[in-house]
Amino acid sequence: MTDGRSEAFPIVKLIMGLLVVAGMVMVVMVGVLPGFETDVARARSAVLATGSLVVLATLVGVIPVVVLAPRGGNSVIVGWLVGGAVRMAVSIVAAVVLVKGFDLPARSVLLTLAVVYLALLAVETVVVVRFVSRSAA
Repeated sequence: MTDGRSEAFPIVKLIMGLLVVAGMVMVVMVGVLPGFETDVARARSAVLATGSLVVLATLVGVIPVVVLAPRGGNSVIVGWLVGGAVRMAVSIVAAVVLVKGFDLPARSVLLTLAVVYLALLAVETVVVVRFVSRSAA
């Protein structure tokens, strides 16, 4: 970058990575997790509902990163932390609503929440760290 401009944040790569990983994890969860529940249909519903809400929470959590990306690497980290707080709060509230409000199995909801959340967090972390390290160089 000889002209002084910073590299654009790879939002398309991030969103596509998040959606691909979420899809793969949810397919595995739908196949594996209902075997641990007595009501397979409710367990599958819990996996799909929880996974979908975690994906939406993650996409909402990406907004601060994208908004602050033009300001440089340190601002991306701040946006990532703010987005992480939003993502965590929305995911936990969604899990409580699914268990208490829709009477879905708590085990399926919480295991799906943990697995999908951590998989998407890993993808987002890789993209953000790579962007920050490239912008610092």
